[in-house]
Amino acid sequence: MAWQQVNGYQTLYSPVPLQEFNSPASDLETAIETLVYSFHATSAHNRPTLTQDEFTIFLKRHLPNLERNQNTGMILQRMGVGSGQDISFEHFWEEIKHLAEQHAPEPPPETCWQIFIDFFWS
Repeated sequence: MAWQQVNGYQTLYSPVPLQEFNSPASDLETAIETLVYSFHATSAHNRPTLTQDEFTIFLKRHLPNLERNQNTGMILQRMGVGSGQDISFEHFWEEIKHLAEQHAPEPPPETCWQIFIDFFWS
């Protein structure tokens, strides 16, 4: 993947699908590639950004649980998108980071031994 200039915008572009490289793509790489491709494929005029209507369509098609569970306006606000402003992939990536933080696994609980060591040697 590489950045390229399209209509004055920096756009992430993958000339070759990840699977064509020597090593097979991980599930995470495949998921990211799908998100990038799907985001840009949703643009009706092949632009690097989506209108808010296009973004709503994108959410309904590709992240239906997110769209169903949260108000689209709240998602746009969390991404820092103003009223009438187009959504860049960078905006969308902010939402992905937010979702990843929400679903991050909890750290394992401390063991009694660790509490004991911390108590006496801290």
